[in-house]
Amino acid sequence: MGNHLKLLRKKYIKLVDSLVPIWYSNSGYVHMLWACLWNYVDIENRSL
Repeated sequence: MGNHLKLLRKKYIKLVDSLVPIWYSNSGYVHMLWACLWNYVDIENRSL
């Protein structure tokens, strides 16, 4: 299950990067946001 999540995360980040303007993406804010989101998802999965 963990590997599936990592693969999904990579695809999701690539998709988001393609949608977000490059200047915004380069600020690192988007990746910080996704890191927070994925940490939350990981915690939720562990509690199940």
